[in-house]
Formats: sequence, structure tokens, C-alpha cells
Amino acid sequence: MKTIEVEDKLYETLEELAIPFKETSASMVLDRIISHYISCEKEIDPACDKPRRRFVLRQYGKLHHEHYRIPIIEALQQFGGRGPSRDVREIVFSKVKDRLNEIDYSKTTTGIIRWQDAMRCERQQMLKDGILKKNSPRGIWELNPDFDLSTLKPEGNDSK
Repeated sequence: MKTIEVEDKLYETLEELAIPFKETSASMVLDRIISHYISCEKEIDPACDKPRRRFVLRQYGKLHHEHYRIPIIEALQQFGGRGPSRDVREIVFSKVKDRLNEIDYSKTTTGIIRWQDAMRCERQQMLKDGILKKNSPRGIWELNPDFDLSTLKPEGNDSK
């Protein structure tokens, strides 16, 4: 039998999934992990307007989109509050690259690199939250001058 070392967070998740290791069979534990991390979603197939099932792997360890918020703000501040999305993306990447893992570098089913997709998701949330201006020209990200950035909590103090 082989032994592996895992991070405490992963171990705690495994304990929860495997009914605190009362399931002693490796196949029982593996079955529970697979059923937890793979979910079946129903969606409408646009080609035929019929429901279909799509299996989705929930990503463990991927850098959550909220972790891009402060780097996006800092990048835009470097440009005086307004900058081209491509340049903002490069600066954000330089700020988060040490925290990215292989999942972040993989591509979504639509071919977008996951860390870039997560950054775009955070941009959308920042638009909803009023941090970014909604009426900026295409390809330009812009801080909303009416938003008080001092109300944001530092990235390291979040609970996620």
C-alpha cells in the first residue's frame, strides 16, 4: 500500500466526504469523492432544444475569482484609474502568477484559460458592485470615481 501526504484542508474535506474515515475500503472513499466532485447538470441542448446531461468537474484548488479584485484595482491605479484590458490583464497576471496552479492554466470547455476567465468573472462582479464604470468603451476597464475604495477589505482578510 502506498501513502501520500495531503494538505490539512484537503484532509478535512476527505474526512467530511468519507464519513470520517469509517469507510475503510479505498473504493468506497473514491466513490464518495467522485460523487462529490462531479455533478450532473441538466441543460437544454441548443441544437435540438432537448434536455441533456452535462458532467462538470468541480475544481479543487483553483484561485477563486474574488482573489483578482485587489490586483485589478491596483493595476488600474497604475494607469491612473483607466486602462486597456490587455495591459490590465498582464499586470494582474504578474501579481497573481505565484498563486496559480495547473488548474488555473488549464482551459475551459470554451477554450478560455481558467485564470483569465476567473478574472473576467471578477470584473463582471466589480461592475455589479459599482467599483468599475459600466459605460467604459469596449476593451477599456475603468474605476468608478464615485466608489469609495477604502470600503474594500484587504485581500488577505477574507474567509475564503
